[in-house]
Amino acid sequence: MAIIWSEGFDAYPIASAFSPWYPSYTKWTGGYGGYGIGQSPGSEIVNSSRFSPSKGKCVHFKIAGTQHYKCNLNLLKTSGNIDIMNVNLPIMIVGFAFYRTGYDTSQNIIRLGNNDSEQFRLVQGTDKILKVALGNGTIIDTSTLSLTAGAWYYIELKVAFSTTTTGSYELRVDDQLVLSGTDLQTSVNSETCNQITIGASVSSWNEDLRYDDMYIVDPSFGPSTDFLGPCIIKALYPNADTAVKDFTPSTGTDNYAMVDDTTGPSASDYVTSNLLGSKDEYDITELNELPQTVHGVVLSTAGYKTGTTTVGVKHYVNSNDVESSETFSAIGTTNTQRHTVFELDPDGDQAWTLTSINNLKIGIEVAE
Repeated sequence: MAIIWSEGFDAYPIASAFSPWYPSYTKWTGGYGGYGIGQSPGSEIVNSSRFSPSKGKCVHFKIAGTQHYKCNLNLLKTSGNIDIMNVNLPIMIVGFAFYRTGYDTSQNIIRLGNNDSEQFRLVQGTDKILKVALGNGTIIDTSTLSLTAGAWYYIELKVAFSTTTTGSYELRVDDQLVLSGTDLQTSVNSETCNQITIGASVSSWNEDLRYDDMYIVDPSFGPSTDFLGPCIIKALYPNADTAVKDFTPSTGTDNYAMVDDTTGPSASDYVTSNLLGSKDEYDITELNELPQTVHGVVLSTAGYKTGTTTVGVKHYVNSNDVESSETFSAIGTTNTQRHTVFELDPDGDQAWTLTSINNLKIGIEVAE
């Protein structure tokens, strides 16, 4: 599947130990403090103003005087408490909603890097104009598009990384081509990308930055190989048990109520099983708006084992009694968050529809 990551910033507590975004103050030049996404004072999770009424949450990098905050997403992070992916991408597509309250300073809106070395960046100056640049600050090209303060835009960027003159890029805003280039240098010292950074890039800034509804695509394979267009990422949660109920709840008799956390994984309620092949399956809340296209379903869980035997938990979806499951992945003794993308409805191996989403069941299985 070519969609390797999506993020709506909906299921985060204020201080999230499970955030896949980690503070970049020790990684790249600048930054301040050890604050991940949603950890005060670096950033906070607030109701998104992108739509009215709100379609969910967004991350808000706050005004901070002489300090600035940013966070990295490491695409190679497969240890610790997040197991999301393990990729070095020679070509990457990233899309996200973006909002600024003002233009007092020049900001790097998003930065693409490799092993803590910045390769490519999207810059917006006090003139409100978008520019693309190398990671060392060298401007590649300047657009004529001026973004208005206090308005949401959906930005998409495709970069083929090259340290010589074989690279290319394409920048779109609200599904319209803004800039593009071919046969040029697009990276400083690496032909691949495995990090993304969002947030403020300079000190003494007096405006707020907001990000929402982000996706990352590896265009080299899978159903999605190009821009997805402006997206909304909607969080749906377990709301009922099904007849497939092999796990034991930590309290009560409703398994789904142990795994319906809306602000990140909880250590106080959970389901457990010590039997290979055991499954737990749940109904989920319905999607309450008609989407033009459903690009995929992402199943996210957090879990760990208590013994020494090699064991894992497989994610699966059940659509009209047709299942699709991920490849087995072992888990360790540290509570680890994992995400699996299902781009196609397994019932017919076709695109998801509103009906198939609202009849979908999600599940976990103990495997080895």
